[in-house]
Amino acid sequence: MPQQAGKSSGQGKAPSAPPVISRAPVAKPASNRTPSTVRRQLGQAERDLATATARRDVVLAELHDALDHREMAALGERLARSQEVVDTAEETWLALAAEAEALGLVL
Repeated sequence: MPQQAGKSSGQGKAPSAPPVISRAPVAKPASNRTPSTVRRQLGQAERDLATATARRDVVLAELHDALDHREMAALGERLARSQEVVDTAEETWLALAAEAEALGLVL
């Protein structure tokens, strides 16, 4: 019985190649920090986020009460900077929360 063209080409090489599973890297922890360190940093990140959000809300309230267009423009710039601080604080908190979850901490 004649062999088909595509079937014989891969049969000779498969036994000599190591399986893909043996090459896969072993999962490592996200960092070398201890759970207590991550928990402490997460608490600080929560406080930083609350502070940044409160400051942003103050600027937002000032913008709501502003009447002069120059004052509104200045407050708009302050609001944008405040929002950037909030965004950075949120990203920090999310990264730490993911690390805490990887360590098995309950949030």
